[in-house]
Amino acid sequence: MKTVLTIAGSDPSGGAGIQVDLQTFHTLGVHGMTIITAVTAQNEKRFFSLNPVPSRLLREQIHSILETHRIDAIKIGMLGTEENVFAIYRFLEQNKEAKVVLDPVLKSSTGAVLLDPKGIAILREFLISHSTIVTPNLDEAEVLTKMKVRSIDGMKEAALHLYTVHKGVKAVLVTGGHLKDEATDVFYDGKDWRLFPAARKFPRPVHGTGCALSAAIAAHLARGYSLERSVERSKEYVTTYIRERS
Repeated sequence: MKTVLTIAGSDPSGGAGIQVDLQTFHTLGVHGMTIITAVTAQNEKRFFSLNPVPSRLLREQIHSILETHRIDAIKIGMLGTEENVFAIYRFLEQNKEAKVVLDPVLKSSTGAVLLDPKGIAILREFLISHSTIVTPNLDEAEVLTKMKVRSIDGMKEAALHLYTVHKGVKAVLVTGGHLKDEATDVFYDGKDWRLFPAARKFPRPVHGTGCALSAAIAAHLARGYSLERSVERSKEYVTTYIRERS
């Protein structure tokens, strides 16, 4: 069985973070391993607190897994502090062959800030270029590119910017769940563009869809699918995931 490591925060409601990642891995037939970056108190309606783990504990978790396990793919979600972002950068520096899906979680779906400006700067400067694919939503794409991203054209400009500026990243997927009238994602791999429209825009936003999508992409990459095919299959998975929870 292929193995996928998720580096993310814990959500006690089970609606996002580590819990959704593990559920996704199980559903898609890969073995999930975890490095917990923070313990949160939240649910889909309210965010109570963010409690990042010390970077020392983060590094110990990394070492404990590397000592005994093979890693086929890595999904990176919420990191919580600039120290943790830098620790993950050092980890990726030593594992350059890994397939890495970076979901740059900067805020919760309820609006809570999950990474400070210094942490965002380090993530932008170092982590994107070490990733196989980065999957920002509209708000995250705006922060990372300092561009307005509220339309398909804006998403394409942001994807091109992220791909061009951050040498090393293989592809960008800007997710459009927050678009006003549609839910189209924009994929760019340096050669081809592809739009992934949703069958329909669901009436109620669902907590944790970004986590589920990035975890699914990591699972499919671990199983040997191409980047574009991994995104395609993951979009199908997330559409079902949302339908079951709407």
